[in-house]
Amino acid sequence: MKYGSSKDTIRKGIVKGMQSTARKAKGIKPYTKLRIKLKEGTSVQFYFGITKTDLPTEKVKTILKNPKAFITATASSLGYNLKDDVIHFIIRNPNDDVATLVRIVKGESH
Repeated sequence: MKYGSSKDTIRKGIVKGMQSTARKAKGIKPYTKLRIKLKEGTSVQFYFGITKTDLPTEKVKTILKNPKAFITATASSLGYNLKDDVIHFIIRNPNDDVATLVRIVKGESH
């Protein structure tokens, strides 16, 4: 199955400088694949946390601007852990600029 199929969830958005955005991970499994591409901005970090305002952990992934390349990671590799209530997906912009990104949650992950 290719990314962008009918089972994928595609979101586009921005994260203002020195800000973060978070969502509860509904329907996410440890093996769910997440793909992110940074179209504008310097870099963003993405990871899972217990609260919406958690700072990055050792499982954080950093994406540098490249409008042509996606970074792919599984939810568990980013710290997702339902048992320990680590269920908030956080995208953090540690820079002063505005980050424009595309996030794809893979519908079929096995």
